[in-house]
Amino acid sequence: MIFGFDKCDQRQLEFFGYIFSSAGISPSPSKVCSIKDAPVPQNASEVRSFFGMLQYCGRFIPNLADISAPLRLLTHKDVKWVWTPRQQHAFETLKALLTTDTVMSYFDPAKHTELHVDASPFGLGAMLTQTTPDHDDSKVIAYASRSLTATESKYSQIEREALAIVFGIEHFHLYLYGQEFTLITDHKPLELIYKNPRSRPSARLERWCLRLLDYTFQVKYHPGPTNPSDYHSKHPIPIQHGVNKGTKPNLGDEHIRFVAQNAAPIAIGIEHLRHATKQDPTLQALIDILQNNTWHSLVTKYRDNSDIDLAELHAFAKIQQELSLTPEVDLVLRWKRLVVPGSLRKRVVQLGHEGHQGLVKTKTLLHEKVWFPGIDTLAAKTVTDCLACQSVGQPSKPAPLIPLPIPLQAWDTVYVDFLGPLPSKDLLVVVIDGRTRFPELEVVRSTNAKSTINCLTRILRHTGCPEHLSRTMGHHFTARNFVNT
Repeated sequence: MIFGFDKCDQRQLEFFGYIFSSAGISPSPSKVCSIKDAPVPQNASEVRSFFGMLQYCGRFIPNLADISAPLRLLTHKDVKWVWTPRQQHAFETLKALLTTDTVMSYFDPAKHTELHVDASPFGLGAMLTQTTPDHDDSKVIAYASRSLTATESKYSQIEREALAIVFGIEHFHLYLYGQEFTLITDHKPLELIYKNPRSRPSARLERWCLRLLDYTFQVKYHPGPTNPSDYHSKHPIPIQHGVNKGTKPNLGDEHIRFVAQNAAPIAIGIEHLRHATKQDPTLQALIDILQNNTWHSLVTKYRDNSDIDLAELHAFAKIQQELSLTPEVDLVLRWKRLVVPGSLRKRVVQLGHEGHQGLVKTKTLLHEKVWFPGIDTLAAKTVTDCLACQSVGQPSKPAPLIPLPIPLQAWDTVYVDFLGPLPSKDLLVVVIDGRTRFPELEVVRSTNAKSTINCLTRILRHTGCPEHLSRTMGHHFTARNFVNT
């Protein structure tokens, strides 16, 4: 036996800031130490920062919204900053709870899934649970809650309850999409509305129902005291900047941020790209155009600005539907590729050519992560000017010559073309016999069709009219009067 089982026996595994064990998921101590060691906030901004850190571990803290309520009051507008023993107790309690063994169960697709939702005049709550097939055991998978915006707080009660359904389903999209589940609410009218689509009383409810057509669920009514999500709706987690801004998580911004971080060349770094983009006048103008959608005023707005490359902006305009901005509005992407500012383009291409790759390989490596107008031209120039590549590379073989058939008689087939201009600014009309290779030359000043016809007439007057006349596709040989002659 080479390996013993004792070497492979792992009771738990830490991954991405979580500890996975047979009991479920819990936060990693290394990730919560910054919260436990956080100093007492001195102003509302520091309280908001503390809430931002809690977002990561909030799912593991029971009654988070209730405990954090005294701190949340200090973040309201026009509230005087007063740190009392009540705030201090809430602050110490939140940090102490992170040391408890709070564990969430794993999601099992084979079990029945239930989503409990509820709404209060100032918040929404949702709780995802699972039960065994015989419904004798129920385990909590995750909690979710958020406060209502000023506009949402003015909704009627039925609209707030319907908004809670939309919030809960879209928040737990990863668990609910593609399978049947039961949605439990304490608002009886919603059960009737979802069973009878024609009974929807308002256009807002109609739009929300259309947003949920991709999900398969059955709405059931449970009275408020028996609904476990009732507490979370009355004690919501405050809305943080960039988190829970609307009823639907902004997955698009998160995806763009992820693409930008992974597309940035490691040798340069994303922070260097951000700084260079900020210093690039053309990309700053592009960002302004993308934010305000002012492509129509491109020429008039930037025509007199010598720092901005107007031709490059026109190149961006041709692919405007493929461009996007990062949520921080500091980087530009074309699909999944970063747009490189002008000061870093040569360096990026040199990184792609590192190892002296050929042109095709260099362009392939560049196109995987970055883009800018003229990227192929700059890549070709970099490879062509590389002395190391030229010294060891194989010269390209010239195309093989294709021999022309030899005519049977002299002056049966003739070839005509121009030679020059000569140092005297003159041109030569060259006529060569295909059989004997005998040349006839005549000096001319113009290449127009009339001058060419007169010159050929003088040359062929004493050689005879050929059966075939081979010429190039120059304008003097394709003119109508030359062809008709």
